[in-house]
Amino acid sequence: MIINRIKLKKFLISYLFSTGVLGHMIIISGILLIPLYFQEPVNFFFERITNTLAHFSHGKKQQVGHLLLKTKLINDWKTPAIEPFVILQPISQWKGQGASANQNSLLPNKNAIYIHSSKQLFSAIKKVQPGETIIIMPGTYTFNGRSIPITQHGKATAPITLKSSRLGSVKLKFNLSEGFHVKAAHWIFENLDIQGTCSHDSYCEHAFHVVGKAKYFVLKNNIIHDFNAAIKVNGVNISGQAQFPDNGVIEKNTFYNKHHRQTANPVTLLNINSVNNWRVRGNLISDFSKAKGDHTSYGTFMKGNGKNGIFENNLIICERNLPPNEGIRIGLSFGGGGTGKSYCRNQDCSTEFSNGIIRNNIIMHCSHDVGIYLNKAKNTQIYNNLIFNTLGIDVRYSTSSATIHNNIISGRIKNRNEASHFASHNIIDYNCLSSSRDFSDCSFFSWFRDLNAADLILVNGEEILAQGKKIKSLTTDFCTNKRSENIDIGPIQYSNNQLCTPNNMEIKVSKPKPQSADSSGY
Repeated sequence: MIINRIKLKKFLISYLFSTGVLGHMIIISGILLIPLYFQEPVNFFFERITNTLAHFSHGKKQQVGHLLLKTKLINDWKTPAIEPFVILQPISQWKGQGASANQNSLLPNKNAIYIHSSKQLFSAIKKVQPGETIIIMPGTYTFNGRSIPITQHGKATAPITLKSSRLGSVKLKFNLSEGFHVKAAHWIFENLDIQGTCSHDSYCEHAFHVVGKAKYFVLKNNIIHDFNAAIKVNGVNISGQAQFPDNGVIEKNTFYNKHHRQTANPVTLLNINSVNNWRVRGNLISDFSKAKGDHTSYGTFMKGNGKNGIFENNLIICERNLPPNEGIRIGLSFGGGGTGKSYCRNQDCSTEFSNGIIRNNIIMHCSHDVGIYLNKAKNTQIYNNLIFNTLGIDVRYSTSSATIHNNIISGRIKNRNEASHFASHNIIDYNCLSSSRDFSDCSFFSWFRDLNAADLILVNGEEILAQGKKIKSLTTDFCTNKRSENIDIGPIQYSNNQLCTPNNMEIKVSKPKPQSADSSGY
């Protein structure tokens, strides 16, 4: 790393002004006085200090991290794109968590509307009735303009479905600001491959914008890519009354971007605001980054004074095929970066989210920040997750409270701004955080066949077997295999002799117990 001393001076002035942390003056002065012929030790030490400051000073706009990026103080902030960085197969070959072309999809014998053109799809969406299914025939369909409005309501006993017969047979290309603008209840979208194709990243905001009366929205087994916020959910005022699209499900989809988003607009692949009872489960969420503005992006969050949301069985990889050379990426959150008062439910943002659950997730390679961030999130339960190569978990502000059990965590668990948590039965190792992908000192890296590549076949690691705390609501694991009475730590229940690995969900066969680990523990 080469230190630009002029930029260093500008950074220090900006940092001290923005944080008011005068206590850092002693450390910084010492760094500046070290002779230049110790350049390499200085570089190494200063990089560790600045990275730590960037992590631990995480605020609404990630001020320190933003300053580091903007001033280009650290000229080699970019992590070298070397093996094993590009770790996973292309989406077309991926057999792991998320959408699958092998997912069975029964076609209706009646009440089906078959679509062969974009024009026919617009017409069918306007006329469709409860209980009918719109089936898009194989092909590529292009859409231009602002959005595709969804205004016809389905019923609980007769939802409206829009789908293809098999994932991969239909590709929808959206040169649209917000894709499907869903304003009606009881719609199901299935087996679609949707790509944002706008000339500028700021124009392709959403593949789905779910608002108002669009309750019981279901999205399953789709591939959605190249949007700022692929899914945006929020309430709206209708005839002077606030309406919220509660009770949604986002299940077994694949979300990603092919490039760093060149926009200052919010980048959060699943941006879920002010709603209750949403469940996000079994998805692959990866490669989200924001190259402009505050440089801070999220894989997914729920916020805006919603409640009773669940994140479960998701595989979140902040840096999958896009190296961490742009911005700060956070895996998942209740509360996100906060919400403006007019967008919060009941216009009350004192609590961003209540009674949220985060369980059986795998969150990986968020090497510049935390895997889980709680912002004014009350009564949150975080259990049986694997949080690898991230800074860990932040619990922030006095409103936030959390119980944290049975997790495998790189980094740490940190209370900030008078937040509180209770933790037990977790395995935590700060050495399992490395932007260079060097985990030689990580206590749990060797437990799995290839943790970098999300291959979680257990080769040793007796420390996690039957060592977890029993939790009443924990009945299955990451692969939906049944949990036994003796709970394993982490997202996978190995003790039941079932094979489960997030990089190949098509394999489900019995396996012998792993060999005893040589490690003496943690």
